[in-house]
Amino acid sequence: MHLKTLIVALVLFIFPLQLFAQNSEQRLEVQGLALSPFLIETELEAGDVQLHTITLTNTTNLPLPIEISINDFVPNGETGETVFLNSGEESDPRFSLSSWIRIINQPDFTIEPGAQTEVQFAIEPPVDAEPGSHYGGLLFSYRPTVLAETSVTVTQKAGVLVIAKLGNANYSATVTNFRAEPSLDYSSVNFFTSIFNQGNAHIKPKGDVVIENMFGRQVGSVPVNRDANIILPESQRNFQSTWESGWRFGRYTATAILFYGNPKLEIRTTTVFWIVPWQRLVVGIFVLVLLVLLGYTAVKRYNRWLLSRNSNS
Repeated sequence: MHLKTLIVALVLFIFPLQLFAQNSEQRLEVQGLALSPFLIETELEAGDVQLHTITLTNTTNLPLPIEISINDFVPNGETGETVFLNSGEESDPRFSLSSWIRIINQPDFTIEPGAQTEVQFAIEPPVDAEPGSHYGGLLFSYRPTVLAETSVTVTQKAGVLVIAKLGNANYSATVTNFRAEPSLDYSSVNFFTSIFNQGNAHIKPKGDVVIENMFGRQVGSVPVNRDANIILPESQRNFQSTWESGWRFGRYTATAILFYGNPKLEIRTTTVFWIVPWQRLVVGIFVLVLLVLLGYTAVKRYNRWLLSRNSNS
């Protein structure tokens, strides 16, 4: 009986995590391989050559063979996911980065148990490169486990994202949707903000949603995109913020005030919502009616008692 080997590719995309430029402390560990950093964000000029280093650590007790490929990635959906393209397949030429990346040391190697190795690569934009953000990544393929019971070989692929801003950028963004949705028990309000990046450079819009009551008094505020997550050019991303409103009632106005780009640009948008906690109101009215009835009954009984006492006297 011939055993069949099933190769399963698991590609890990880390876009929704906290993204801070050139943070060497960023470390990603998945299934026996640790990468540091897992995001490289840089600025460069046409004709420059930049060198970067990625540290790989084998956290298993077995030798770990590694293969490297250079791939472009594209945004997928509106929650920050990315999808790596196949090797040799470029994304939109305006944003492609894979052809600019050159690995300096040997791309195929084996890391011994508990050992580290460094991968150094260069980013070399052509002199006629188009300004704006370009993005791609390095995929590290490895096979940390073999399931003996099923003879299944699992191939993992962990990706390091590289985002490079070239030259003068055109920053432009707009809010395509901003709405408020109170929770079922009206104890909190969720704000949903959708931002579309119209420019040619990636942005990290940040700001606050400011909430005012019907009298124009500020009663709360919540941050939007506190972790400075990235929106790639010509793509949209959704952000959610939650306001713990507590016990409130009436009409409210929420204003999202966001800043992005360099120098800072501002976006403002407003929505109106109502907090009508009908369940609490029904309970409150029921309790009030019950208290009135109890009070009315008590007064009647007291009056009867008084009349009876006076009659006996």
